[in-house]
Amino acid sequence: MSRTVLLVSEQKLKAFTAIHENVQAADLAPHIESAQQIYLQDAIGTALLKALETNILAGSLTVDQKTLLDEYISPMLVHYAFYMALPFLKYKIVDKGVVSGTSETSSQTTLDELQYLRQGVLDTAEFY
Repeated sequence: MSRTVLLVSEQKLKAFTAIHENVQAADLAPHIESAQQIYLQDAIGTALLKALETNILAGSLTVDQKTLLDEYISPMLVHYAFYMALPFLKYKIVDKGVVSGTSETSSQTTLDELQYLRQGVLDTAEFY
């Protein structure tokens, strides 16, 4: 199995979305990978995605590939990864089942509110 190359970092995902800095990188990486495979691969094709991954690993991105990544792929991928991560920032799957995190200083989000947030994020991702 080949090594997965994330085209955006967890730090970039936090920097360009509403994801708080205290969210663990390990909680975001799977969603970046899924967004690459589901949305990005569909948009740019498998051959181009594999070429970008290969060149990133080799440290040999062309100027055109870097521009493509910085100007187009990165903004799109950040928002699709955010879209995919959003439900799992609220809900965690643990050995006891599905749980929802809370604290004394926060209030619960309703399913309608979560769906509203996801739709806004999806709209932004589709724009890019």
